[in-house]
Amino acid sequence: MPDWYVHPRRGLQLRGAYIIGQVDLSRAQIIQCPLAFDTCRFEESVVLYQATTSDLVFTSCALPSLECDELNLSASLHLTKTHLPQMALGGASFRGIVELSEVRLVNPGGKALSADGIGARGVFLIGTHVEGQVRFLGANVSGHTAVVAGIGSLWRRE
Repeated sequence: MPDWYVHPRRGLQLRGAYIIGQVDLSRAQIIQCPLAFDTCRFEESVVLYQATTSDLVFTSCALPSLECDELNLSASLHLTKTHLPQMALGGASFRGIVELSEVRLVNPGGKALSADGIGARGVFLIGTHVEGQVRFLGANVSGHTAVVAGIGSLWRRE
């Protein structure tokens, strides 16, 4: 299997890439096309402002920020073993869940996770390390409320 490919039902899967420049998919309509990034390093932010897509997955990635304000995801957002200073999910809508597993969000003195007004079936932070401000004001989580699990999780609200 090559390091990247696009499949009509499996979507875009990218592995081991070093991505130079900003990935800006603002307002993109990527219907029924999941996006999966595995062991990728991003030089600049990944922006999905007002985009529409299905599953969005980052596994073992490093990126400066993930900006998903007003994202419309017909499935779930999964981040696993990914490092980034900040994530913005303000007003985003997820028909599935938001799951951060073994993620490092490190932005001391600033916003690390901003998720005001999101809608999701559940929000799970499993073994996730957060330094910085975490906001879920006005969030509508219909299934499970935000759950912090795992040894070593650090929450600091400033």
